[in-house]
Amino acid sequence: GAAFTAATVAADQSFALDTDYRMIKTLENFDSKGRLKDEIDYKFNRLSYHWLDNAPNPAATIYNAKAGQCMVEGFEGVTGHGLISVGNDPATAVAGWTGDKAKQLLTSFTLQSAQAVEKSENRYRFSCWARAAQATTLTLRARSGATVHASTTVVYAAGSVNQWTYLETTLDVTTAPATFTFEVATSATITIDDVAWIPNS
Repeated sequence: GAAFTAATVAADQSFALDTDYRMIKTLENFDSKGRLKDEIDYKFNRLSYHWLDNAPNPAATIYNAKAGQCMVEGFEGVTGHGLISVGNDPATAVAGWTGDKAKQLLTSFTLQSAQAVEKSENRYRFSCWARAAQATTLTLRARSGATVHASTTVVYAAGSVNQWTYLETTLDVTTAPATFTFEVATSATITIDDVAWIPNS
């Protein structure tokens, strides 16, 4: 039969394989618990996983972006690429659109990405589910420290008062550097859930 050479791993962890092997999928980047964060297949389709601290399954799976290139937050627990409060946050517990929890966002604080985002596109899509007792404007920013590189708004309309409503818009981050922070601020008290910032290719 045809000659065949088994794959080997050298002392320096380099991987040697016979030409009969076909690369189907590459697994990249793992979190501190050894869980997969990024994978890419032989057609260069990318997939990323976002995990809660102690959950056996991913909290979110994002296509066409590395875990570090996007941000998702469902407020059910800590993910590596979620949101943190900046300012005076009373941490009021509220029921969520999905799961058990959501975030009541007040004018006294903002929400920022817990880790700097690696820019992969010049436009990012923001989405969330929201509920408020009045018309409210969310202000969305891409920033580095005190420097705001881009900003836009999305409105929770008066006609949606006290109803969970899906909000979506895009933010042009062309002027942002290679890494930056996403920020969400509000003009009035509003509850948000299932927040995502995803590259809009």
